[in-house]
Amino acid sequence: MNTLTITDFRRNISTSLNKIDAGEKVYFRRGHQVYTIIPVHEESDITPELAKVIEQGRKEYQEGKCIACRTHEELSAFLESL
Repeated sequence: MNTLTITDFRRNISTSLNKIDAGEKVYFRRGHQVYTIIPVHEESDITPELAKVIEQGRKEYQEGKCIACRTHEELSAFLESL
């Protein structure tokens, strides 16, 4: 399993997403936890449970209960803080 650090993933996000789009699995590590990203190709991929989580996230975003990163530097600083 090829695992990137969160820093390497951030630096190579475009390349990583291109690999994911091509069907490859890309893993990245934060501390001792390993994560992956999967693309959502169709609405049918979204389960009712996931739809609820997405809707809750949208609601929290509209209420300002989120962290907004408007620049690359802000995003980098946020990801480094994780």
